[in-house]
Amino acid sequence: MRGVNGMAVGIALLAGLVTACGSTGGDRLVLSFAGFDSVNLTQEDSVGPTSADVDAVEDICVDMSGNPVRDEPFTEAKINANFVNNEGSDITLQHYVVHFDDPNSGLADLSGNLGVLLLGGRCSITTGGSSTGGTGPACTSDSDCGPTAMFGSCAHTETAATGLVLADFDTKLHVNPAIFGQSTPVTITFFGSDPNGPVDVTTHYNITFADFDHCTATTGGQ
Repeated sequence: MRGVNGMAVGIALLAGLVTACGSTGGDRLVLSFAGFDSVNLTQEDSVGPTSADVDAVEDICVDMSGNPVRDEPFTEAKINANFVNNEGSDITLQHYVVHFDDPNSGLADLSGNLGVLLLGGRCSITTGGSSTGGTGPACTSDSDCGPTAMFGSCAHTETAATGLVLADFDTKLHVNPAIFGQSTPVTITFFGSDPNGPVDVTTHYNITFADFDHCTATTGGQ
Protein backbone atom coordinates (compact mmCIF):
# COMPACT_ATOMS: atom_id res chain seq x y z
CA MET A 1 0.00 0.00 0.00
CA ARG A 2 2.91 2.37 0.75
CA GLY A 3 4.17 2.08 -2.84
CA VAL A 4 0.72 2.74 -4.28
CA ASN A 5 0.19 5.78 -2.09
CA GLY A 6 3.61 7.13 -2.96
CA MET A 7 2.85 6.82 -6.66
CA ALA A 8 -0.48 8.62 -6.22
CA VAL A 9 1.20 11.49 -4.37
CA GLY A 10 3.85 11.75 -7.10
CA ILE A 11 1.22 11.91 -9.83
CA ALA A 12 -0.71 14.59 -7.93
CA LEU A 13 2.41 16.70 -7.49
CA LEU A 14 3.30 16.43 -11.15
CA ALA A 15 -0.23 17.43 -12.17
CA GLY A 16 0.07 20.62 -10.13
CA LEU A 17 3.26 21.84 -11.78
CA VAL A 18 3.55 24.08 -14.82
CA THR A 19 6.32 22.33 -16.75
CA ALA A 20 8.08 22.69 -20.04
CA CYS A 21 9.73 20.31 -22.46
CA GLY A 22 13.10 21.37 -23.77
CA SER A 23 16.77 20.80 -24.25
CA THR A 24 18.12 20.55 -20.71
CA GLY A 25 18.56 17.13 -19.19
CA GLY A 26 17.12 15.53 -16.09
CA ASP A 27 14.21 17.19 -14.31
CA ARG A 28 15.46 20.75 -14.73
CA LEU A 29 12.73 23.20 -15.66
CA VAL A 30 13.58 24.89 -18.95
CA LEU A 31 10.94 27.61 -19.29
CA SER A 32 8.97 29.24 -16.47
CA PHE A 33 5.78 31.20 -16.96
CA ALA A 34 6.07 34.23 -14.65
CA GLY A 35 2.55 35.68 -14.92
CA PHE A 36 0.22 37.96 -16.87
CA ASP A 37 -0.16 41.73 -16.78
CA SER A 38 -1.57 44.49 -18.98
CA VAL A 39 1.06 47.20 -18.55
CA ASN A 40 0.98 49.83 -21.34
CA LEU A 41 -2.00 48.19 -23.08
CA THR A 42 -4.89 50.46 -24.02
CA GLN A 43 -8.21 48.67 -24.41
CA GLU A 44 -11.81 48.68 -23.27
CA ASP A 45 -11.79 45.26 -21.58
CA SER A 46 -10.58 44.94 -18.00
CA VAL A 47 -7.65 42.52 -18.02
CA GLY A 48 -5.80 41.45 -14.87
CA PRO A 49 -3.15 38.94 -13.76
CA THR A 50 -5.56 36.00 -13.32
CA SER A 51 -8.84 36.98 -15.00
CA ALA A 52 -10.49 39.36 -17.45
CA ASP A 53 -13.92 40.91 -17.99
CA VAL A 54 -14.50 40.92 -21.74
CA ASP A 55 -17.29 42.82 -23.46
CA ALA A 56 -18.85 40.55 -26.07
CA VAL A 57 -21.59 42.90 -27.35
CA GLU A 58 -21.01 46.21 -29.13
CA ASP A 59 -23.95 48.45 -28.22
CA ILE A 60 -25.04 51.88 -29.41
CA CYS A 61 -24.32 54.65 -26.93
CA VAL A 62 -27.16 57.12 -26.31
CA ASP A 63 -27.31 60.64 -24.86
CA MET A 64 -29.37 61.78 -21.88
CA SER A 65 -32.47 61.94 -24.09
CA GLY A 66 -32.01 58.38 -25.31
CA ASN A 67 -30.84 59.40 -28.77
CA PRO A 68 -28.09 57.25 -30.34
CA VAL A 69 -24.82 59.15 -30.54
CA ARG A 70 -22.07 56.66 -31.37
CA ASP A 71 -21.01 53.03 -31.29
CA GLU A 72 -19.82 51.76 -27.95
CA PRO A 73 -15.99 51.63 -27.72
CA PHE A 74 -15.12 48.05 -28.63
CA THR A 75 -11.65 46.47 -28.82
CA GLU A 76 -9.93 43.12 -28.83
CA ALA A 77 -8.89 41.86 -25.39
CA LYS A 78 -5.10 41.71 -25.09
CA ILE A 79 -2.60 40.73 -22.40
CA ASN A 80 1.14 40.53 -21.73
CA ALA A 81 2.74 37.21 -20.77
CA ASN A 82 6.02 37.11 -18.84
CA PHE A 83 8.60 34.32 -18.94
CA VAL A 84 11.95 33.29 -17.47
CA ASN A 85 14.31 31.10 -19.49
CA ASN A 86 16.05 28.92 -16.92
CA GLU A 87 18.65 27.38 -19.24
CA GLY A 88 21.73 28.81 -20.90
CA SER A 89 20.55 28.56 -24.51
CA ASP A 90 18.19 31.23 -25.87
CA ILE A 91 14.60 30.24 -26.59
CA THR A 92 12.47 31.66 -29.39
CA LEU A 93 8.75 31.72 -28.60
CA GLN A 94 6.99 31.16 -31.91
CA HIS A 95 3.24 31.01 -31.27
CA TYR A 96 0.53 30.42 -28.69
CA VAL A 97 -2.92 28.82 -28.52
CA VAL A 98 -5.84 29.90 -26.34
CA HIS A 99 -8.21 26.98 -25.68
CA PHE A 100 -11.64 27.70 -24.17
CA ASP A 101 -12.14 24.80 -21.76
CA ASP A 102 -15.94 25.06 -21.44
CA PRO A 103 -17.58 23.27 -24.42
CA ASN A 104 -20.66 25.44 -23.86
CA SER A 105 -18.70 28.55 -24.84
CA GLY A 106 -19.14 27.70 -28.52
CA LEU A 107 -15.62 28.96 -29.20
CA ALA A 108 -12.84 27.47 -31.26
CA ASP A 109 -9.18 27.75 -30.29
CA LEU A 110 -7.55 31.12 -30.85
CA SER A 111 -3.91 31.17 -31.96
CA GLY A 112 -1.34 33.86 -32.62
CA ASN A 113 2.28 34.28 -33.71
CA LEU A 114 4.96 35.60 -31.37
CA GLY A 115 8.60 35.61 -32.50
CA VAL A 116 9.87 36.63 -29.04
CA LEU A 117 13.46 35.89 -28.02
CA LEU A 118 13.90 34.73 -24.42
CA LEU A 119 17.56 35.09 -23.47
CA GLY A 120 19.11 32.28 -21.47
CA GLY A 121 21.17 32.80 -18.33
CA ARG A 122 24.22 35.06 -18.56
CA CYS A 123 27.16 35.36 -16.18
CA SER A 124 27.75 38.77 -14.67
CA ILE A 125 31.41 39.58 -15.28
CA THR A 126 33.17 41.37 -12.42
CA THR A 127 35.98 43.75 -13.38
CA GLY A 128 37.82 45.91 -10.89
CA GLY A 129 35.30 45.12 -8.19
CA SER A 130 32.23 46.15 -10.21
CA SER A 131 29.78 43.93 -12.10
CA THR A 132 28.86 44.45 -15.73
CA GLY A 133 25.52 42.70 -15.24
CA GLY A 134 24.38 39.61 -17.11
CA THR A 135 26.52 40.17 -20.19
CA GLY A 136 29.02 37.33 -19.87
CA PRO A 137 29.02 33.71 -21.01
CA ALA A 138 25.80 31.70 -21.17
CA CYS A 139 24.99 29.79 -17.98
CA THR A 140 22.39 27.72 -16.22
CA SER A 141 23.60 28.17 -12.64
CA ASP A 142 26.32 30.04 -10.73
CA SER A 143 28.62 27.02 -11.07
CA ASP A 144 28.77 27.67 -14.82
CA CYS A 145 30.36 31.08 -14.22
CA GLY A 146 33.82 29.85 -13.24
CA PRO A 147 35.61 28.71 -10.09
CA THR A 148 36.44 32.30 -9.03
CA ALA A 149 34.38 35.46 -8.59
CA MET A 150 35.69 36.74 -11.93
CA PHE A 151 32.49 35.76 -13.72
CA GLY A 152 30.14 36.55 -10.84
CA SER A 153 26.72 34.88 -10.70
CA CYS A 154 24.29 33.50 -13.27
CA ALA A 155 21.40 35.89 -13.99
CA HIS A 156 18.12 34.83 -15.60
CA THR A 157 16.03 37.79 -16.74
CA GLU A 158 12.27 38.04 -17.16
CA THR A 159 11.02 38.76 -20.68
CA ALA A 160 7.54 39.88 -21.74
CA ALA A 161 5.58 38.83 -24.81
CA THR A 162 3.32 41.86 -25.19
CA GLY A 163 -0.09 42.41 -26.72
CA LEU A 164 -1.23 38.78 -27.00
CA VAL A 165 -4.85 38.58 -28.13
CA LEU A 166 -7.07 36.76 -25.62
CA ALA A 167 -10.32 37.42 -27.46
CA ASP A 168 -10.47 38.86 -30.98
CA PHE A 169 -13.53 40.32 -32.67
CA ASP A 170 -14.48 36.96 -34.15
CA THR A 171 -14.34 35.33 -30.71
CA LYS A 172 -16.58 38.05 -29.28
CA LEU A 173 -19.02 37.57 -32.12
CA HIS A 174 -19.38 33.82 -31.60
CA VAL A 175 -19.34 33.46 -27.80
CA ASN A 176 -22.48 31.69 -26.55
CA PRO A 177 -24.66 34.17 -24.62
CA ALA A 178 -25.61 31.31 -22.29
CA ILE A 179 -22.20 31.66 -20.57
CA PHE A 180 -22.45 35.45 -20.12
CA GLY A 181 -21.51 36.40 -16.57
CA GLN A 182 -19.78 33.10 -15.86
CA SER A 183 -16.07 32.71 -15.22
CA THR A 184 -14.90 30.70 -18.20
CA PRO A 185 -11.58 28.85 -17.79
CA VAL A 186 -9.07 28.92 -20.63
CA THR A 187 -5.84 27.00 -21.18
CA ILE A 188 -3.04 28.92 -22.87
CA THR A 189 -0.06 27.07 -24.32
CA PHE A 190 3.08 28.76 -25.61
CA PHE A 191 5.30 27.01 -28.15
CA GLY A 192 8.90 27.72 -29.04
CA SER A 193 12.30 26.15 -29.60
CA ASP A 194 15.91 26.29 -28.50
CA PRO A 195 18.97 24.90 -30.35
CA ASN A 196 18.13 21.37 -29.21
CA GLY A 197 14.44 21.12 -29.98
CA PRO A 198 10.91 22.25 -29.13
CA VAL A 199 9.92 23.96 -25.90
CA ASP A 200 6.41 24.56 -24.58
CA VAL A 201 4.74 25.79 -21.42
CA THR A 202 1.06 25.80 -20.42
CA THR A 203 -0.83 28.04 -18.02
CA HIS A 204 -4.44 28.81 -17.13
CA TYR A 205 -6.63 31.92 -17.04
CA ASN A 206 -10.27 32.93 -16.58
CA ILE A 207 -12.45 35.13 -18.80
CA THR A 208 -15.91 36.44 -18.00
CA PHE A 209 -17.82 37.33 -21.17
CA ALA A 210 -20.83 39.64 -20.84
CA ASP A 211 -22.49 42.75 -22.25
CA PHE A 212 -20.34 45.20 -20.29
CA ASP A 213 -21.19 48.89 -20.65
CA HIS A 214 -18.33 51.03 -21.95
CA CYS A 215 -20.46 53.90 -23.16
CA THR A 216 -20.08 56.14 -20.12
CA ALA A 217 -16.39 55.56 -19.40
CA THR A 218 -13.42 53.83 -20.94
CA THR A 219 -10.99 51.65 -19.07
CA GLY A 220 -7.33 50.99 -19.55
CA GLY A 221 -5.59 47.67 -19.46
CA GLN A 222 -5.65 47.19 -15.69
